[in-house]
Amino acid sequence: ILILLLATAFVGGSYITNTFWTLMNVSGSSMEGTLRAGDVVVCQLNTQFRRGDIVAFERDGVLMLKRVIAVAGDQISITLDGTVYLNGVAINEEYLTIAASSGGDVSYPLTIPEGKVFVIGDNRGESIDSRDSVLGMVSSSEIVGTVEARVWPVDRAGSL
Repeated sequence: ILILLLATAFVGGSYITNTFWTLMNVSGSSMEGTLRAGDVVVCQLNTQFRRGDIVAFERDGVLMLKRVIAVAGDQISITLDGTVYLNGVAINEEYLTIAASSGGDVSYPLTIPEGKVFVIGDNRGESIDSRDSVLGMVSSSEIVGTVEARVWPVDRAGSL
């Protein structure tokens, strides 16, 4: 009976983990300030997200993490000093540690089309993101889920 209980718990846990949440290992420096290379995060597997959420998405077989800045219908502008204007209002980005120039080759103001989101890494000087046509806007269908918490390292564990 014990073996049956353990097997059921393992199968049930695997199902829940692979259906609702997954663990991801952060690589790269585009989210520095919030996430560091080597951090392990919990990603809720869903397609529901809001402005400000960190999302995981897949592009050309590579899983990336970036912050959603604007969604379909929003108008975004980024000034040379890096200030982001959403629908004409400067947004408060308390998660940024270093301001960076607008970067990239996108022309502003930019209206986000249906089915797309505008994403930027928190480490603006090191991030290739929607400011650059190399990545561009992300299709909502590419989004795997939202990053909810860091679980490793333990001393920085907590919700994001």
